[in-house]
Amino acid sequence: VIDKLPFEPPDDPLLVARARRLEEAGRDPFAHYQVPRAALALAQGFGRLIRTRTDRGIVALLDRRASRRSYAKQVLSALPPDCPRTHDLTVLRTYWGAAG
Repeated sequence: VIDKLPFEPPDDPLLVARARRLEEAGRDPFAHYQVPRAALALAQGFGRLIRTRTDRGIVALLDRRASRRSYAKQVLSALPPDCPRTHDLTVLRTYWGAAG
């Protein structure tokens, strides 16, 4: 279970400094730094749960931002493209029953 998207704390001094530098360069720190870093961290977390193509299981991403925010597609694109995705609990129950 991944309870939230892995964004860095907004008050982290290193993040604040990097954001300031990006702003000075005319770039959006959220879009150009925080979202890519969150995508990478999500992919790494997923990789710790599902390690090989033959592994089976369900990874639940519970953060609603992963489907409702403008950056959701970019973050989710870091996950393997061939992994089925669903919001339907019936699909999950069917999969869970077949996996047992």
